[in-house]
Amino acid sequence: MRALAFALLLAACAQEPAAPPPLLLTCDGFARDATGESLARIYGATNVTDEQRPGPEGGPAIPITVLYAANPAQRLEITWHDAAARARPAELSISGDASDWNGPAGIKLHQAMTNTQRANGRPFTVTGFGWDYGGRVTDWQGGALAPENGCTTGVAFRPTVDTQEALGDGAFSSDSPEMRAAIPRVAQITIGFAP
Repeated sequence: MRALAFALLLAACAQEPAAPPPLLLTCDGFARDATGESLARIYGATNVTDEQRPGPEGGPAIPITVLYAANPAQRLEITWHDAAARARPAELSISGDASDWNGPAGIKLHQAMTNTQRANGRPFTVTGFGWDYGGRVTDWQGGALAPENGCTTGVAFRPTVDTQEALGDGAFSSDSPEMRAAIPRVAQITIGFAP
């Protein structure tokens, strides 16, 4: 009787579709050779849609593929090296106040800049706030989040305190008094793949 029950359980498990992979936004957590078609197979066709994102500084719209567009907590935006064929991811991106995706070294949306500095193992360089490319890491200073094997980790922050000391396109250290006064939090995490 137990053998029959076990056999039925195995048969039921064999018929269930495989669960999608964990939501990992890391260099190793996403296939560099992914396509829109392969994503539809892995995550389900209804969870993969094509959209357009406004370009920076009023530039032309950028075609993107979105995973879980209907679920803000699981939304992931993908740009492609070959946009027409939806092939070879160029950049993966999450943004907002919260996400179910886990970034490199445990970085999460809305975490304090000090948490990112701890994950990196040292201070890093950030652009000033108040413009389209503001609050972005420009140099990890050789820390744990530095580029590796053609893969880059990008993080953008937003200030939670209105301060004039960390504005503009200048460079600031993450541990500078100006950055600390702004109490920045993670607003976007990206993973970029070289062509």
